[in-house]
Amino acid sequence: MKAVVAPLAPIQQGPDVADLQDALRLFVDQTGTPISDLESIGVSKRLNEERAAESYGEAIGRVVELFRVAFGFVNLNVRRALE
Repeated sequence: MKAVVAPLAPIQQGPDVADLQDALRLFVDQTGTPISDLESIGVSKRLNEERAAESYGEAIGRVVELFRVAFGFVNLNVRRALE
């Protein structure tokens, strides 16, 4: 797996976005974190579509938000808005 280049933002496309998607998918698949409930929030299919297009869309944005909340990389106001 390649290193993830930051920052990445919504609407970006290309191999750097694909690297982020691969890293998050691997993390979700291997750790059993709260992010692993992708099916229940209905983004798994869209993640696959976005990965095929190497695009940073709604689905990857949602997974990034969940990752940030799960690991405390978000301020309290944003956390409340996501709950």
